[in-house]
Amino acid sequence: MNQAFGAFLGAIAGAVVALTTSIITNIVSTRNERAKSEAAKHAAHVEALRGSVATVFSYFFAIQHAINWLTWIAKFDPSALDAESIKSYDNEVHDAMPKLLGAMATVASLNLNVYDDLQQLCERLYDLDRTVAVSLRAPGTVEATEAAHHELERSWEKARQLERVLPQQVAEFMASAETRAVR
Repeated sequence: MNQAFGAFLGAIAGAVVALTTSIITNIVSTRNERAKSEAAKHAAHVEALRGSVATVFSYFFAIQHAINWLTWIAKFDPSALDAESIKSYDNEVHDAMPKLLGAMATVASLNLNVYDDLQQLCERLYDLDRTVAVSLRAPGTVEATEAAHHELERSWEKARQLERVLPQQVAEFMASAETRAVR
């Protein structure tokens, strides 16, 4: 083999190595970029889910607070339970409830499993609000009024129980958002 032919074969071998290295580098780079893109999408989804869950809880807390405050008045200062305090309660709940439902819809659009778990918690709140609302509108008989007042007093205890579990629920939902987010 002459020197020119050897150089030619060396050049071909070098070109094949360079081409192979380039192809492998591009494949690895594409895989890495795809993985980064997927990780970024997942992180964005997790943040959107966490933000939506936080919004749900902010309205949840607003409604729970309105219930807690009104039932506290019924239990500890019944003479202050008047048309104005009832109207204030109604306004607060009617302001926050559609916002809560909208925030829940956003959670549902991101993750139905999280929505279902939150919905169970919301059902407790809805039931408590329903009990309070019905008690506030009891018929005017003495017996009905007394029964409604006792129901409001019992509702204060339920509102306090709910208040105690909410911070833990927030923490659990936020902690599980990453693992529950759809990839």
